[in-house]
Amino acid sequence: MKSWRHLPVFEFENFSDFKNHLPFNCDLIGIEITKNEIPIVDFKHPKQGCYILGAEDSGLPLDVIEECSKIVKLPGKHSLNLAVVGSIVLFDRIQKTGKNSECLKYS
Repeated sequence: MKSWRHLPVFEFENFSDFKNHLPFNCDLIGIEITKNEIPIVDFKHPKQGCYILGAEDSGLPLDVIEECSKIVKLPGKHSLNLAVVGSIVLFDRIQKTGKNSECLKYS
């Protein structure tokens, strides 16, 4: 699909550089299995959010988790494939925010 031709690609020096370039008033939401996470069924998505997903084997680094305004957990006790996690989170956001019709205009 060569998605780089259709979607912007951004490169950052490190996590601090990434965080400095988040849009104004944008919440950083971590998707991770930790002790203090919010189950996704109870999570209210922010108007502006950037969702950050960890590696399948090691998850999000602790310093990244500490920078997140919220940590959200999907059902289950084991990590899932990264693409699956991203799809579930975005589907949940669309369902809860009622923006289904907006998604259709970009297809």
